[in-house]
Amino acid sequence: MMTRRAAAIAFLESREGFGWIVILTFAAVLAVIAGCGFYKVSLDAYVGNKTDEKGTALELVDAFVSNYSNLRLEFGGDSAPVPATFRAHSIELFNRTRGASNAMKLRWIGREGRAIATPPADPKMAATIESFVGRSDPSPVSQFLTISGEQVFRTVYPWVARERSCVD
Repeated sequence: MMTRRAAAIAFLESREGFGWIVILTFAAVLAVIAGCGFYKVSLDAYVGNKTDEKGTALELVDAFVSNYSNLRLEFGGDSAPVPATFRAHSIELFNRTRGASNAMKLRWIGREGRAIATPPADPKMAATIESFVGRSDPSPVSQFLTISGEQVFRTVYPWVARERSCVD
């Protein structure tokens, strides 16, 4: 009677054992190649997305700075007050420079009846904004919606004015 070790060695030295070793080696090589390929594709996609995100952030900053500079020139220099609609108009400028075909639209939305420039687009958005009222640390709300027959992904992010200058 053979021991287990001797049986394993005999199996590995047989044609069937050699076949299993070849199949396992081939599977391991394929797994490594697939893993490296997936890593490369994922890394390239991540770097591309980060570049796009940074570009979008720079475009947004540029829209705010351009609007701020224009307002200061229009209303008389560094001591001129910034209108309450500043943020909403800066975001509109940002959306215009990105073009109508861009999938991402940014809006500065106010509460129903109390909006500075842009009221909620629909009752669901108004309800979401009202749900932020009175909460000390509201969280963003993201959802898929069908608007005008088109499916959109919308995130409503709360902005709470904590300083008096923001409220004024």
